[in-house]
Amino acid sequence: NGIDVSAVVRADVATGVNVVLVGEGGERSFLTDPQGSLRKIAPEDVFAAIDAPDFAALRAVCFASVFAYPLLMPALEEIFRRIKEKGPLLLVDMTKRKNGETLKDIAPALQYADYVFPNLDEAYLLTGTRDASGIARRFLACGVRNAVVKLGAEGCLVKNAGVEAIVPAVPGIQAVDTTGAGDNFAAGFIDALLRGESLIDCARWGNAVASLCVEQVGATSGTREHAEIERRTRSIVPT
Repeated sequence: NGIDVSAVVRADVATGVNVVLVGEGGERSFLTDPQGSLRKIAPEDVFAAIDAPDFAALRAVCFASVFAYPLLMPALEEIFRRIKEKGPLLLVDMTKRKNGETLKDIAPALQYADYVFPNLDEAYLLTGTRDASGIARRFLACGVRNAVVKLGAEGCLVKNAGVEAIVPAVPGIQAVDTTGAGDNFAAGFIDALLRGESLIDCARWGNAVASLCVEQVGATSGTREHAEIERRTRSIVPT
């Protein structure tokens, strides 16, 4: 399928497993195996990927789920620095903190990030505020170039040195299961970014892809052709 597996490491560890609990309104929470493979990824595994011959040819690297890999946290600044030294855009997604970390704790690493994608709950735990604009300002103050705060059914807030806007969600969506909504948003955002779209239009495209996800049960069952994503994107009017 054209996926580069040259940096895949085979190891004798348990495959990571999440049990997803979906409540009314589609909101979800997770039961996670603390002994799974995500908890075993070490800095040397990541450095091996960064040092692979083809890494420098990448246009973008998405570091998903900060805080999900406890062994990586002490090396996070070095990981991000070495990624940026190779030249690609660095996009950073998040999960909820695990050990009481604050934004100050990860700020040295975030200075290398071109984009961050925290949701409101994740950002609140790091910053102590639920004001999306204030959250974005705090991320930019760490050196992040573009902050994207995901607001669930309200869409997202995007901010950089020259732009701040609320990009609403697709109207009229009935959420069944929000599992994977943030990942689908990030995938849509990056797709638009690599096509040269603006910050706001990347967020619109991401919201449209996420809207397909939440209408179905599961994280990948909502995938559609580009024409449907385009139709939904046109329904979003930023403020």
